[in-house]
Amino acid sequence: KWTHKFIVCQSDCGHKAKDTIKSKELCRMLNTLFSNELGKKERLIKLENEFDISIDNDLKEEVEEMCNLGQGILERGEARGRQEGIREGRQEAREEMAIEMYKEGMSIKIIAKITKASENDIEQILINNGVK
Repeated sequence: KWTHKFIVCQSDCGHKAKDTIKSKELCRMLNTLFSNELGKKERLIKLENEFDISIDNDLKEEVEEMCNLGQGILERGEARGRQEGIREGRQEAREEMAIEMYKEGMSIKIIAKITKASENDIEQILINNGVK
């Protein structure tokens, strides 16, 4: 029976040399705690039933706090991913625009000025896309 408070720890859940019954159970418990697929009630029920952890009000608060932390980390990661996707999309659009301008007869110098890229960058975009 688990009788102590949860501790933040680092575990090598995937390394065969360190796989023991206790480390697997710890990894399963941590996966339960930080799962994005479980709701608050489901998480507490699973902790109580599968890991024989007595759930009191203090523990409920601690689990909720940890889960909120995990959710915050997930949301920050998603926001970073969206920002990176936007940057990549803009870069792709800029490259496509440069290619089309070049195909329409514009000089690399003019394309660089319009797209706010260096002439070397425009030249590289054209080479990488087999246009030049």
